[in-house]
Amino acid sequence: MSCATSEAALVALDQIDRDHYADRLEAVLSDDHHAARRNALISLFKLRGEDVLDDAIGLAADPSDRVRKWAAHVLGGIDDDRARTTLEGLAMSDDSDIVALTARHARSVDPDRFRRRFAGALEEGDTLLPGEDLLNRQPTL
Repeated sequence: MSCATSEAALVALDQIDRDHYADRLEAVLSDDHHAARRNALISLFKLRGEDVLDDAIGLAADPSDRVRKWAAHVLGGIDDDRARTTLEGLAMSDDSDIVALTARHARSVDPDRFRRRFAGALEEGDTLLPGEDLLNRQPTL
């Protein structure tokens, strides 16, 4: 299965019944492709909220800056000292500008309000910039 196919499959599982497919989504957190790991984290956050803390912290050290960016985004919605510490580290030391910027912004977000408003990249809707797709658009914190 190609990466694009697996990304599309994750989006479909998320939209069909993310609760039913939670175990499959959990398994994808260790997938070889960054987009699959990112999409699984987003789906699981929408499903479990703050209970994805350990997964988000683990993915904050992912080799892909795209995954680290979304881990930072998700950590902004978790009211926990470990989430704040991880965000602080990403904001100060990450070699990727987008990850550091996302982490800095995520530190200023009210986690409760964030969880209520969280849409993530898997929601239907308009993209932010020409050429962006729903899976790769910027987090809106």
